Amino acid sequence: MNLDLNSQTRANNILHPLTSSRKIKAYTFTKIAETNGFFIQFSYIASINNRGVVAFQAAALLKGGREAIFTGDGRAILKIADTGGFFKGFTSASINDAGVVAFVASLKTGGKGIFTGDGRGLTQIADTKDRFCWFSGTPSINNGSFVAFWAALEDGGEGIFTGNGRDLTKIADTKDYFTALASPSINDQGNVAFRAAREQGGYGIFKGNGDGILKIADTKNSFSWFAHPCINNVGSVTFLAYPTQGGYGIFKRNGGKITNIAHTSGCFSQFASPALNDSGAIAFRANLNGSDEGIFIATGSTAKKVIAVGDYLFGSKVTSLVFSPGGFNNAGQIAFYARLANGTSGIFRADPVVSATPITPERPFFRRRSLTANC
Repeated sequence: MNLDLNSQTRANNILHPLTSSRKIKAYTFTKIAETNGFFIQFSYIASINNRGVVAFQAAALLKGGREAIFTGDGRAILKIADTGGFFKGFTSASINDAGVVAFVASLKTGGKGIFTGDGRGLTQIADTKDRFCWFSGTPSINNGSFVAFWAALEDGGEGIFTGNGRDLTKIADTKDYFTALASPSINDQGNVAFRAAREQGGYGIFKGNGDGILKIADTKNSFSWFAHPCINNVGSVTFLAYPTQGGYGIFKRNGGKITNIAHTSGCFSQFASPALNDSGAIAFRANLNGSDEGIFIATGSTAKKVIAVGDYLFGSKVTSLVFSPGGFNNAGQIAFYARLANGTSGIFRADPVVSATPITPERPFFRRRSLTANC
């Protein structure tokens, strides 16, 4: 495995946001939903599919309930589920290309469940009646409507699972190699990337499909901590990590090589969870040294700003931004939450001005096949 951290010239090129003296607008922006009388408040997390449809959680003026899961594309809003029935509350949602949304819901009868819905009906993936006693985090859904999720187990410990309402597959649990698990991300082949603490000590990013587990990176060599992996459809994985040389940054493994995408030794001082599309581009929220936060996309040797605090959005200055790993698609569109100086807030979509070029996938390094544990 080759960890590319040594070229300062290369790092400086990657970590310096692309700027230009020509005032070329790189993105246009679409308002998905805002606080306008119907919507009262939004969850900070927004997820987008490859058709540009955004899933989000919001409090709204709805008969029988105020909290709901919605999807929108800038033209129409669709309600997926609300608290007017048997749901008591929700966590943030993820969406696939068919518009099927996965979410965790608290039930009025007690307990929690993992559900999917498309506005026409709901499917229960798992609940806390038997095998599981708790769910947490945002579930990740693929285009086969399989959902990856974290669960605490009734008989002790925790695990990462996938399910579609009929089949349920264990990806990893704390009965064998691991003592803690978090942050699952699933691709269309059913491969799941996740963070784990190991029985023998240390942490790592791993990938599994129910047949075996592959180590992506761990704390034995170049890193001391990890968080928030994201996997694309060719098996590349991006994640936050603290290298042993100091600082922290965003890294990507493709094949046997781990590459530093952005690091606090450059122009950024802070990062949040990265997202990865099938062409290998990485979107992330970061703070620039000496200035406010923004959302950036790293492709090749440059990081391009999408939007930042202080920019104008629909006639008012942006005062805060939130971007999550599910908010980036293959067309280069970004879904995000923003609060504006005029007091409004909402869910927005950034659309590249240049038409999306055909996706050129990276070379895959892990398909659906049986692997022995490599922990």
